[in-house]
Amino acid sequence: MYPFKKDEVPVLFDHPGAKVHRDDGFASGARSISVPVEEDRWLKSKGVGIHTGGSRPKLRGGRIYTYYLSQAMIGDGQLIWGLSSLEETEMEVSRMVEALELGLTKVKPVGVGYFDDVMVLDYKDRAELFKMVKATSGEDLMSMYGAQGRPMRAACVFVSQPTDARVDEILYGFLHPILPQLAETQDLVDFLKWVGSSCGYNLRTHHDAGLIHGTIPKRDAHMTNSHTANHLIDEEGVYMTDYHMTFRSNDKKLRRLEAFTLTSQMNPLPMARRAAGEVYGAHRPLLYDLGAGMASPFSYTTIEGRWFKPGNIQERFTEAFLDGVMHGYDKRKKFSVEAKLRRDILLKAAVCKQDLLVLLGLPVNMQRGAREVNRKLAHTKFSEEDLRASRERIDRELGE
Repeated sequence: MYPFKKDEVPVLFDHPGAKVHRDDGFASGARSISVPVEEDRWLKSKGVGIHTGGSRPKLRGGRIYTYYLSQAMIGDGQLIWGLSSLEETEMEVSRMVEALELGLTKVKPVGVGYFDDVMVLDYKDRAELFKMVKATSGEDLMSMYGAQGRPMRAACVFVSQPTDARVDEILYGFLHPILPQLAETQDLVDFLKWVGSSCGYNLRTHHDAGLIHGTIPKRDAHMTNSHTANHLIDEEGVYMTDYHMTFRSNDKKLRRLEAFTLTSQMNPLPMARRAAGEVYGAHRPLLYDLGAGMASPFSYTTIEGRWFKPGNIQERFTEAFLDGVMHGYDKRKKFSVEAKLRRDILLKAAVCKQDLLVLLGLPVNMQRGAREVNRKLAHTKFSEEDLRASRERIDRELGE
């Protein structure tokens, strides 16, 4: 199932002088590439570099130069920048196989690649790393590797999956003011209930099997992998992915916390956190909020009472998704939506998501940007001309 030669790996490195050739692929998250290999299958290569920024690993000849962070607000806090550690790789593959054998996912491990010649510089976290990169020339950086670098082995994981579209990406489309003009409101609400119930059902089946998707204590808070960005979606269904933080536990507090973060983390719909807080309550310790910038602790203790009521159509969408998650998780059932309608709204939401970023002047390939999108929307008033031009672009993209 691996489409390349055994000694070839997709990479997201700076690679002057290295023997590489270009091919078609898509950035998927910060350190992954996805490549369509069949009509109904994608190959995701995870742990193969960083696609943007001055901290991208460097490939010189056959050696990779990157960084090791010991207290990062990512995963368990210890990581090789852009790559996967051998321990993370072993954990992800084993838990993915377990979920696959239990019938809980359609994401299938294809293989593992090993990088035997990796040199790292040690830093505490991303802030310390970025500060160094900004102040250091390329020549001085390579001199630092010669004086301070240490060798490591790293790995990457190759995964077969039916799609690479994430639920959070589709939810962005529901923020576009044009989408309610493209479909009936009730159809949009029913679609969101189907998506939410599918996500909630997926999480509950993992919990029933004794698997925590990935929520771990970190200092006085928690880091979580249980959010909308780690659920894949296509017209056939919704599938859980990203198992590098998955572990076995029957801890009821962690289960409830994951149900809460599924509805609130990486979810761009308005007031998602407050709506989730109404249902699942405030949580302590705090949750680290992974936004466009640095991770920071976010307190939910101010959320009290059952007061959330939709004030506009976008907040009604928030309620529909939350109702769906609750239905799927609590009742272990999914709402049903006709396949043709799923396909139609999925396509329109995807196109609206892309055009929303154009309207806001943001990069169309931006990922994990809910905070920035919400901030921009709160301070942007679209003119009739803006919306007319947007509708024309959307219609062209949809072939209408």
